[in-house]
Amino acid sequence: MTFRKWLSGFTAGFVSLSGLGSNALAEDNPFVFSVEAVFSGAIVNAENPSYTQPFTGEIGLKLEKEHYFDNGVSVGFASEIRAQGDNSKRQTFAGELQFNALNSTINDNSASLLPLRRSPATGLVAAMGETDDGPYATFEQGFAYVKAGWGELSVGRDIGAATRLDARAPRVLKYSSPNSSRLNPIAFSSVRARNDVTGPSAKLTYMSPRLIGFRAGASFTPEANARGIDFDASRDVLGIANANLKNVVEAGLSFTHLFRENDLRVRIGVTGIHAETDSIMNGFSNYESLGLGLEVEKGFWRLGTQYLDSNNAIDSGLGDYTAWETGISREFSDWTVTAEYGHAIDELQAVKGENWGVGVSKPLNNNVNVGVGYISTKSKHFGTEIEGSGAIIELIVRYE
Repeated sequence: MTFRKWLSGFTAGFVSLSGLGSNALAEDNPFVFSVEAVFSGAIVNAENPSYTQPFTGEIGLKLEKEHYFDNGVSVGFASEIRAQGDNSKRQTFAGELQFNALNSTINDNSASLLPLRRSPATGLVAAMGETDDGPYATFEQGFAYVKAGWGELSVGRDIGAATRLDARAPRVLKYSSPNSSRLNPIAFSSVRARNDVTGPSAKLTYMSPRLIGFRAGASFTPEANARGIDFDASRDVLGIANANLKNVVEAGLSFTHLFRENDLRVRIGVTGIHAETDSIMNGFSNYESLGLGLEVEKGFWRLGTQYLDSNNAIDSGLGDYTAWETGISREFSDWTVTAEYGHAIDELQAVKGENWGVGVSKPLNNNVNVGVGYISTKSKHFGTEIEGSGAIIELIVRYE
């Protein structure tokens, strides 16, 4: 069955459900419209200044609507469009890690053999080619859903169950953090512990209700072919092979509990992804990954860590990608001070990455938040190393 037939059947179910519940309509919520704009300015010192960006930013518009019925069922839809001016060398986190003297030596412990292959876990490739992309916009969300006592079912463009159920580390800056960043003032980072290979590709997702602290979910994505703001699932560059993942199945389980006597909240996330490859290049195989996450909150303190282990769709077992991110934050009145660290090893690219950052943020009012941080990022490819560091200011303005 094609995904279009899935969508047609799901839409027909919505119509049927609305008809059955029309006499029991309890509330018709108005449209909810929100806007978020982000500006990031950086003063960065790097070995290759062309891979730094002094100004980046984006704006997003979101529209939601939901109908509630007396029988406890609700139906609705959510949509979001985002436009972004990111680092021209490093949009959607993907790009070429261009080292000053790219070492082409064949390493028996690496899968970095010709043709060059892009890592499906990160979207990155160690190559001499350069990309230079201007501002762009994406249809980040566009899905319909139904919620009831048995859980939530949605279909359309959205993040998957693995991302919705993971646990993650606090960020120095919400958008310009050195790890898994959305805006990239420095284009050298290779640390991405987020267990997501589909981005906002169209998918079918089921999320269970939370029972005694547990919640489970699963998603099916026929084709991982969408370009999102956070991640490009199928970036095409001449001479570089992509895994072209399809039939992506992701699942996750989260547990949340508040120990009231100790004022301690714990959240644990376990996620997994399996996908097939549609690439004609030898070497690519089924994609598999495991993600683990932990968040701990006590008083004004918050600690989080996230780990990813992926085979990078390489059948030899020599192209694994592993990444680890951790962060800690402390609130002081209206101020939040955060420190984070990230480390990654990509055997497919023969690249090791290390990031760290410290920062402070403060809401100026209900609609404006400002943050200042210092970040450092470093990547190594055989005997060659590139790094950059600098100060960043981030301004976020919201309207709802």
